[in-house]
Formats: sequence, structure tokens, C-alpha cells
Amino acid sequence: MSKWFCLKKKSKKRAKAKSADTITSITPSRSNDTEKLNLTEERLKLCADEINTFSFEEKPINIKVKAIPSSFASDLEKSNLTEERLKRYAYETDTLSSDITLTSNTENELKTKVNTFLREKAISKTLNNIKLSMKVDLCFVLDCTDSMEPYIAAARDCILQVTNYIKHTNPSIELRVGFCGYRDHSDGHDRLQSLDFTDQYEQFTTYLQSVLPFGGDDIPEDVLGGLNEAIAKMNWKNGTRVLLHIGDSPPHGKNFTDLADSCPKGDPYGLTAKNVLKKMQSKNILYFFGKITDETDKMLEIFRGIIGEFP
Repeated sequence: MSKWFCLKKKSKKRAKAKSADTITSITPSRSNDTEKLNLTEERLKLCADEINTFSFEEKPINIKVKAIPSSFASDLEKSNLTEERLKRYAYETDTLSSDITLTSNTENELKTKVNTFLREKAISKTLNNIKLSMKVDLCFVLDCTDSMEPYIAAARDCILQVTNYIKHTNPSIELRVGFCGYRDHSDGHDRLQSLDFTDQYEQFTTYLQSVLPFGGDDIPEDVLGGLNEAIAKMNWKNGTRVLLHIGDSPPHGKNFTDLADSCPKGDPYGLTAKNVLKKMQSKNILYFFGKITDETDKMLEIFRGIIGEFP
């Protein structure tokens, strides 16, 4: 692997903000770490159920909004949604029947609930179009830099929890699991580490427990390198292919962050979000993301602009 040293090193990452949402069913010894990870048990189970069956039980829903704020239309226009997607969202909203009432009196809460509803409907429609699969490749991509130290134990437990949940709820499924960890360009040969797909879960668990957080000089990390490693180097072969990404920092580049960045022009190897994610789409890999901090919000916005909605 050729060495790359970015021109400028920045100070160590500042501590990431803790998230309010927690995983409540991780082992007691991990409870403190778990509280810092923004992946709820309900969200994990939903993710696992989607991987397991790729179906979504739709309940009739009716959104009753007393007053749409005047700024909502302009905010929606800024979201840069295509006309086709807006029409689809409007159609879905109008054709649902009653169960849930939105009674929020604040504009922010109202917008959040409406946007969440539309996002989940888009995801469920996509998953409903995928046939039931009994053969699944599931790859976990994890930020392994020192900024992940407060979360790494809980993240490892989350990965094992999702894997075990899928196997226990559907014992007949043929599930292969793989792992790709990424750090930063200044970490040399330790920048990327991976375990190719295997159905030997004890081997996978042992490998995962050996993954340690270290490295990284600034807040952005080699996110695109990690995703590209998982997409291009892993032996994807089963019909259903899923990539679950967990991280607390964005990729390098001014388009992803306004924070201090040793590689502000982007990935030094020429990777872009577009060419990495399009490669992922060409291999029919479904992308899921486990958010930890708000510093990945710009990244998620860019990713959704390329591949559409995802959890």
C-alpha cells in the first residue's frame, strides 16, 4: 500500500457530543459506553428485521396537522427534492388512513415528524419491492479512530446484536458477515483493516473483539476509503447485500465539513462520494447508517442526494 502523508496535521479531535438515544439491551458492562451511542434498540431491531425479511408491515396512518407553518414551503424547496419524489411523497401522504395524529405546536417538531414520516414511507416502499431472500451478505463498516474510543465497545456490541438477532429470528437464513474498519490517511498501513465474509460467527466475534480505536489527527476520517474497501474488495456473492456503516465523523473535503481538515480538497486518492456510492449501487448493495454525532449530517445529505433515502 503506498504511503500518503497529508500536508498539515491538526490537533486531536475534540470530544464528540453525547447523544440522547441509547441502546438498552446491550450487556450491563457496556451500559456507560452504550449511552453514548445514538442507536436505539428499536432502530437496531428494525434494521435487522429489514435485512432479515425485506418487508415492512404498513399500518394505516393519518397525519392531522392543525397549521402548516408559513416557512415550511420555502424550507421544503431548499431540500432540493426532485419533482417526481415530491409527487410521490404527496401521493403517499394523501392516500394513508388514520392512526397517528401529529399535534405538535412547534414548527421544528412538526417538520421533524413530517420528514421522518416521509423518509420511513420511502424506505418501506423500496424494501417492499425486494423479494424475500434467504441468502444475505452483511458487511459492517466501522470508524476505528481514537475519537470512537467512547463508543467502540458499544458499537462492537451493536454489530454482534444485529447479527445474533437476524440468526435467532430466522435460523434457516444463510447469513455471511464481514467487517471493514477505517482510520485516517496519516495512519499508514493501519488505515484500513478488514475481514472478508464468513459464516463462522465465532471467528467473526473473536476478530471484532480485537478491533481497537487509535489514530486520526483531525475530525474528518477516511470514510470513503473504508466504504470503497468494503464495496470493492469484499467477496459479495449472495443475492441480498447489506452494508451497515457506523461512524462519528465525516469524510475529508470542504463539501463535507467546515471543521479543521488536513485534506480540505478531499480524498487524496481521488475517491468521491459519487463514484464510491455509484459503485455500491451497481453491486446492488443496500446502505444503512448508524449515526452517532451531528458532524455526519452534511455527509448524509450528500449521500442521500446520490443514492436516495436510507435509514
